Amino acid sequence: MARTKIPLTITDLAGNSIAGASVQVRKRTDGTLTTIYQAETGPASVTNPIFTDSRGRCNGWVERGKYNATISASGLETYTEIFNAAPAGDREADELWLPAGAAARVVTALPATGVVGEEVILRLNPGTENGIVFWHFRYDSGPQAEKWVAMGQQEALTVVAGGIGQITSANGITSTLSTNNFTLAPIAAPHSGMYECRIEVGYMMNTVQALMDVGVAVGNPASYDYMSTVTVAGTGLTASGGRTITGYLDKGETPLPLYTTNAGTASFARKKMWLRPLRLLGD
Repeated sequence: MARTKIPLTITDLAGNSIAGASVQVRKRTDGTLTTIYQAETGPASVTNPIFTDSRGRCNGWVERGKYNATISASGLETYTEIFNAAPAGDREADELWLPAGAAARVVTALPATGVVGEEVILRLNPGTENGIVFWHFRYDSGPQAEKWVAMGQQEALTVVAGGIGQITSANGITSTLSTNNFTLAPIAAPHSGMYECRIEVGYMMNTVQALMDVGVAVGNPASYDYMSTVTVAGTGLTASGGRTITGYLDKGETPLPLYTTNAGTASFARKKMWLRPLRLLGD
């Protein structure tokens, strides 16, 4: 946990610094003595009460919290000073200190655990069509292991394939969807959990009639979903469509686009796939 230097300088009524004043620090929550550390980091501690230096300063550090400091010195009436230790350099915050509607902190990976109700914004730079993407999460107390719940409709990680790629009946069979050689760049899941994945295609049939299947596999074992479009009127007609599926992805796993046609050939003019979070682990 981050620490703060005790923010007290002890003076007399004339404003002169008092050396050797006793400063006893207790937690305001339960009245117990707190540990006073020798430095911002490291295990070494000093006595509590701590004694001021020649300039009246308290050269000790305490962890995040709310404190009462009882101050006494020769010729000085004993009194109590209240202070809060709220280090911000590590961008952490105590949940109970956050006002309603406080801004969520930005992270580059979801923490393994959180405080119920805590919000974070996950900053991703996946190298897809989007550039940098921000996902907003709240930590949940439910029974699921995946406690980081996406808030609202999140921006998607997106990849797009342009140009022309061809699929023929040799790329798959009617009963099972299979991949073809016109591939999309992978979208890797940044954390394990439940995701929504969608694929869309636009294509032109190169033969008089063909059955075109388009789908996506998500998760291990994979779940399959697909849409079918039949073109019956003649060569050169265009069609488009898409399919959305929800499934579990392990960290680093990628959803798999699937295509097949049972007759003739088809040429892709556009292919797009995107991924949105639903509920994730901090792994």
